[in-house]
Amino acid sequence: MDRLLLTVDGPRGPARVVKKGIVEIAVRLGEPVIPISFSASRVWVLRSWDGTVLARPFARVVAAAGPPVHVTPEEPRDVAARRVGLALDELTRRLDLEVHGSPIWGADAAEEERA
Repeated sequence: MDRLLLTVDGPRGPARVVKKGIVEIAVRLGEPVIPISFSASRVWVLRSWDGTVLARPFARVVAAAGPPVHVTPEEPRDVAARRVGLALDELTRRLDLEVHGSPIWGADAAEEERA
């Protein structure tokens, strides 16, 4: 089967909050959700609604996929969306620590990068 890649926080946010739609799609397709994230050694954090992270030139960038998150038709969509969000946050945190040395996301990290 071909794979479908989507951002899970939707076009209007709030940022980094997984929407139930990705869970509904996974259930209907009978496929797990596979969290994918990246981190970079040097970044810019944009002052946009979602705090978009861009790798700076010549930064070391690493992308990775986490373990599949299996959802069932019986599981409440909001509960499954939270599980997907936790898996994605953990993967991102792990990559940030490995490549950047500290978390990139979050108010403190964003302010640090803007300085």
